[in-house]
Amino acid sequence: MCRIITFIILTTLFTSSSLKESGVKGVVTKEDVKCLEKIATSSGRSVYLIVRHDGYPSEMHNVTTQDGYKINLLRIPYGKSKLNPKILRRPVLIICSYIDPLMACLNLQEDSLPYLLADAGFDVWIGDFRGTTLSSHVKYNKTDSKFWDYSHDEIGYYDIPAFIDYILGLTRRRRLYYVGISYGTQVICVTLASRPEYNQKLGKIAFLAPTVVAGHSKSLGFMYSAMLSGLIGDVLGKTPMKFPGMENWGAEYHRVCNAKSTDPQVCPTFFSKFFDQTERLPTKSDELNF
Repeated sequence: MCRIITFIILTTLFTSSSLKESGVKGVVTKEDVKCLEKIATSSGRSVYLIVRHDGYPSEMHNVTTQDGYKINLLRIPYGKSKLNPKILRRPVLIICSYIDPLMACLNLQEDSLPYLLADAGFDVWIGDFRGTTLSSHVKYNKTDSKFWDYSHDEIGYYDIPAFIDYILGLTRRRRLYYVGISYGTQVICVTLASRPEYNQKLGKIAFLAPTVVAGHSKSLGFMYSAMLSGLIGDVLGKTPMKFPGMENWGAEYHRVCNAKSTDPQVCPTFFSKFFDQTERLPTKSDELNF
């Protein structure tokens, strides 16, 4: 597996043109570096403690799916305003990326979407589905191949409905708002197609960077992964895979990209080409209107 990932990364770097030629100059901004440094310094801390450190209330809730997976919800019930925290606010469920969805949704910036929505008066919930660091199963361990015997279909069929039912039951609401970012747009489509009764449980849906079909992605990481998908499946099968959390990505970025021996063009080129230079979570400067 390490050899496959190394091949993808090296191919990405060597097929990338220089910053001047590719127009990538300035892609990694000072704000991006600040965010990554904050992720690095947050290593080992619970996400809900990071949220509290940023001045917001936070709660962790555990949910069990119909097929036995124990998944989690991070709740930010209200913002920094002085409004009565007991007011019944409209719940909004945010589902983000496949890798470390909690940290990726927060983006660890003061003007990240969950914080903006909490300050705007919403009861914010962020879903952490099966296969992540915090998830588990009532019967299987993560070393068991059966733990990993699922696809996007199961996340959409079991996990998302479990989130929705739990939130509506706790908040005593009939409907909630849903914000899907990247992978979160794909799994809600599975939910609504396979379990149409959940259409009645959603008020409004917002899709940000939808990835229902990734055929037009400019990310070299996606392209090379797709080319090698058959090989990866044959080699790994249902072998347990541990993805590094966002705090580990941030720590490595801080260590490698700030090293004196590192060419200043390497990191911006890698991030812009491997993840697509336009890939970024929305912030206050985007003037989001929900």
